[in-house]
Amino acid sequence: MKAAMISKPGDISVQEMEMPRITGPKQVLVRVKLTGICGSDVHIYKGENPFATYPRVFGHEFTGEVVEIGSGVTTLKPGDHVVGEPIVSCGTCYACRNRRPNVCAKLQVMGVHIEGGCREYVLLDEEKAHKISADVPWHCAVLTEPMTIGLQATSRGQLQAGDVVLIMGSGTIGLCCLLAAKAKGATCIMTDIIPEKLAYAQKMGADHVIDVTKKDLAAEVQSLTDGMGPNLILDCVCAKWSLEQAVDMVSVAGRVVELGFGPIKSEIPHAVIMKKEITLAGTRLEAFQFPKAVALVEENAALLEDFVTQHYGIADVAQAFAFATEHPEKVRKIVVEL
Repeated sequence: MKAAMISKPGDISVQEMEMPRITGPKQVLVRVKLTGICGSDVHIYKGENPFATYPRVFGHEFTGEVVEIGSGVTTLKPGDHVVGEPIVSCGTCYACRNRRPNVCAKLQVMGVHIEGGCREYVLLDEEKAHKISADVPWHCAVLTEPMTIGLQATSRGQLQAGDVVLIMGSGTIGLCCLLAAKAKGATCIMTDIIPEKLAYAQKMGADHVIDVTKKDLAAEVQSLTDGMGPNLILDCVCAKWSLEQAVDMVSVAGRVVELGFGPIKSEIPHAVIMKKEITLAGTRLEAFQFPKAVALVEENAALLEDFVTQHYGIADVAQAFAFATEHPEKVRKIVVEL
């Protein structure tokens, strides 16, 4: 079977691999239809992901059709459409015992530590293959894994209905946070430096958008919240200054959730955290969010119809990564068809 392999930083090609075979009663064989290219995949391609090992079949966002099931599988059958959950955890460490397998001490992520989903066939445990309605187009179904990131971030931020949420950055993950936050009843403010991204955020349901090249973000947020500040800030920019600004802007008893990392350390005054009793949280991957994400995608398939911005066949995967690297401002989601 064909697979898209990153052999080393800057080197991706289509290679032949042995097709996986079912060896256990609770396994399912999936014919992959689409794999999404995530920002973290681009970092792996560029050699900037400290967790990745090479060579590696990339891809933790993938969807496909069940073609074969093990003798003990009860929830799926051949022909079902599924989305893959890409994390493998030990089940016994402190994090796993506390229902946080996404930060398992022995965590393995498909496309990072183990082979990913950009190959014609993938073998999954039944519990990692989540059924999605066949009425949902493949190019919408492939967005399920990114939606889990938004749901996890809002969960880590203890979002409540009626909260005012500031989402810093209107890229792919920012938009997924937006959809998750709106589904939970929040008022959402989105930021960016690209007008087209802000326009799409409004289309997705943002209540307010701020072009930070034209307006002072702190002043604008204060005005929109009547001086209170956002109750929850989701930092999808993940720069030195963005975390510093988030801690400064968030309301009393507010929460700040960091969705990534950069090379430069932030400087945050201890007094601000103490005085406002701010909760500062990290978020990584997801924990038990796939059923909610499937429902979110099913309910919003029409809204997500044009979310994918570029389509490539697997033969052109090198071109896909070149485009993602050279024109990130034009990308919402690139998908590779197998």
